[in-house]
Amino acid sequence: MDFAVALVNLAGRNGPNLFQWIGIIIAAAIVAGILYLITLFVIIGGHRFSAGAKFLWIFGVLPWPIIGPLVYLLVGRHMKFIKASVREQEDAAPAIEAPKAETPKA
Repeated sequence: MDFAVALVNLAGRNGPNLFQWIGIIIAAAIVAGILYLITLFVIIGGHRFSAGAKFLWIFGVLPWPIIGPLVYLLVGRHMKFIKASVREQEDAAPAIEAPKAETPKA
C-alpha cells in the first residue's frame, strides 16, 4: 500500500523533484547491475554452451547492460546450440517407458 501511495505522490502535479529523480536513477542502476551480474554468472557457470558460445554471449551482453541480459535470459537460455558432450548426455538419457499391461491368466 505504501508503494501505491509513493507512486501517487511521485505522479503529482509538479512531477518528481531532483532528489526523487536521483533515487529513481540509482534504483534502476542497481536493478540493471544485479541483472547484468546474474546473467554473466549464468553464462560463465553454465555447462550447456561451448567456450566459443560463452565468448559470443559474453561479448554480446557486455555492450548493452539492460537489453543484453534480458535477451539472454529470455532467448539465449533456451537455444539448441549446446556442447556436444551435453547433447550426447541428453540423447543417451533413457526414455521412460509405460508399464506393460499384464495379461490375465485363465
